[in-house]
Amino acid sequence: MKNPWTDLPSTEPMILQEDQSAVEAFNRHYQGREDLTVQTDLQPEPFFGAVDAPVYVLILNPGFSETDRAWHAREDFVSSIQRARTHETMDYPHYYFDPRFVDSPGAQWWRQKTRRLIEDCGLHAVASGTFCIELFPYHSKRYHPIPRRYSANGLVPSSAYSAYLLRQAIQRKKHVVVMRAMKQWCSLVPELATYDRTIRLNSPQNVCLSPGNMTNYDDLVTALKESV
Repeated sequence: MKNPWTDLPSTEPMILQEDQSAVEAFNRHYQGREDLTVQTDLQPEPFFGAVDAPVYVLILNPGFSETDRAWHAREDFVSSIQRARTHETMDYPHYYFDPRFVDSPGAQWWRQKTRRLIEDCGLHAVASGTFCIELFPYHSKRYHPIPRRYSANGLVPSSAYSAYLLRQAIQRKKHVVVMRAMKQWCSLVPELATYDRTIRLNSPQNVCLSPGNMTNYDDLVTALKESV
């Protein structure tokens, strides 16, 4: 399946043409709701990490804080996002573990949620061994599905490529960690619900990847160590 993100415009709005109608309708529908507004001036982050990584991590959507604008104005940060969207090889495929970006909101969040994994496997193993997919690729303070009058499944059309990547991962027997939105992910890719390498969190409110919060933690550690 062709990667649609190779066709992302280089100027604002930063929206794929196939997603534009749904995103614009969403923003009109929730006009005045700053917490839900999709930030079309920021780089979308549909996925990041090495696409051939042994561990796939499913999350919800890129958040948004005002400090993100400064990071998205940095050429090195934007370059990492762009290269990740086209599956290019990088020293830190999961760029939020890149030491250059350690002070970014995303890096702080990811390092907190994976602190135990980093201790057990090493930073490089986590950075190169995980591939993360966002259910919704555009930035907003809070996630909300697109009203069904604009989108039958509540998502943007480009989610079909994310579903394709996840199905490929399942076929190749990769470990799949669901950090957020299990119900929505299973709706997008129904086979995920019965996949024997799906790793669920014990507490969806506490999304730390730690032995006390997930099944098969030791299997995850082994897969990451073997990937280095």
